[in-house]
Amino acid sequence: MTTKDGFQYFYPDSVNTDSQRAPLRITGINILEKPLKANYQSFADSTLRISYKEDVISFEFSLLDYSFTEDITYQYKLDGFDKDWIDAGNHRSATYTNLDPGNYVFRVSAKNHDGIDAGHAIVKLRVVPPFWKTGWFIAPVVLIILFVFYRWYVYLHEKYRSEKILNSFTTSLYGQSTIEDMAWDIARNCISKLGFVDCIVYILDDEKKVLVQKAACGPKNPVQREILNPIEISLGKGIVGYVAQSGIAEIINDTSRDKRYMVDDMQRFSEISVPMVVDGNVFGIIDSEHPEKHFFSRQHLYLLKKIAAVCSVRISKYVMEDRLRSKIARDLHDEMGSTLTSINIISKMALLQADGNNTMKNNLQKIKDHSGHMMESMSDMVWAINPANDTLEKIILRMKEHAAEILEPAKINLYFREDGTLNDIKLNLGQRKDLYLIFKEALNNAVKYSEASEMHILLSRENNFMKMQIIDNGKGFETEKSYSGNGLRNMHSRALQMQASLKIQSIPGSGSAIVLQVHIP
Repeated sequence: MTTKDGFQYFYPDSVNTDSQRAPLRITGINILEKPLKANYQSFADSTLRISYKEDVISFEFSLLDYSFTEDITYQYKLDGFDKDWIDAGNHRSATYTNLDPGNYVFRVSAKNHDGIDAGHAIVKLRVVPPFWKTGWFIAPVVLIILFVFYRWYVYLHEKYRSEKILNSFTTSLYGQSTIEDMAWDIARNCISKLGFVDCIVYILDDEKKVLVQKAACGPKNPVQREILNPIEISLGKGIVGYVAQSGIAEIINDTSRDKRYMVDDMQRFSEISVPMVVDGNVFGIIDSEHPEKHFFSRQHLYLLKKIAAVCSVRISKYVMEDRLRSKIARDLHDEMGSTLTSINIISKMALLQADGNNTMKNNLQKIKDHSGHMMESMSDMVWAINPANDTLEKIILRMKEHAAEILEPAKINLYFREDGTLNDIKLNLGQRKDLYLIFKEALNNAVKYSEASEMHILLSRENNFMKMQIIDNGKGFETEKSYSGNGLRNMHSRALQMQASLKIQSIPGSGSAIVLQVHIP
């Protein structure tokens, strides 16, 4: 070729037709069939972010080699979606739909007309998930669910523990035979089962309108059933008196801020007070104090309310029984007692007027004797039914009266001794009746058959047993021998009924000893 400067020439065989150095480019990205306006090459280093709602994305690519373009082949792969490379042939686009949220890398490679790798290009892609699938949302939700399950577990555990405690309280309460026994049982169980350091049970004295400390456990209870410096609280006075007046349970988290608080044995900073309601009226109070502020919880209040409700049911039963027993005792005394007394008096007067009619005298004497025995039995029955005689102190007093009455005419010297630990013990109606009748039978037998000059009656407490010993210095008898009377047989039968042990020891010529042991709470 001629030019103004000279000749130009070239050798066609020396022209380099290798397209290895031609760049492979991403030429377009379409989202929901709309082209994305951006520098596509930048997404090799940064990340293209699209929403999970943009569920159709297309990539366009091309090797910038304009020779033999029909012989250029392409492969592509979406890391995170495609397992293998996809042969696209001469086709220069790839489309994906409904990609799951996550990170992807689109890769494309090309081969020129000679089958030689001609380059590659990549696009980093992130499909942004909906907010409810993001970590910042899922983590709190998981924590909330775990917290709910934890609270549910704690609730079930506390419910199970509460039910177990309540069952234990209920079982223990139903094993008590008197209101005083129930009060002591509640006080002890509040310490042992609820972890309290102090518990006092008050019973309302209706006549005096004061709350009396009937049972205590903790510093106020040094030994057995003794209350140290017991106090009485008027209705409306102190937290206990206020709760008794209102009938509404209370928790005091800081007694130093409550003007109603009264110091008993020592200052404490938390108090819980729960009423026991019988027939719509407050019968007593379960009260506990603790040296720590904010010690008592809603759970404690719930448990004490349930315990108070169970106790109220039991007390209501006892109150109804006491009222019925009082009515029966009064009716028996007024109706049957007066009638028997009239029969006895009339028979005595008729005896004086019978003159020489021996048959009539014998019949009248039988009427007089039978009515006298009936009056004595009726007196014992009325005494046993009357709830005012429930304490062992009343039984002991009646024992002394009967012993003096029956032994003095027989010229038997009486030595009656009892320790002071039995007076406040209460026995149920059956136990009280059987104990007294065993005592009477033993004295009657001694007067009739022993020919004794001395009798020792000993009443004592040994651990959880009351022991009664009746010892005489009479002529004794053979215990193995069978006797026609019913006295000994009745004594054993009554001991069996009251679940007590009875031992009768006697040696002819050496006196007799009767030992009764009965379990007491």
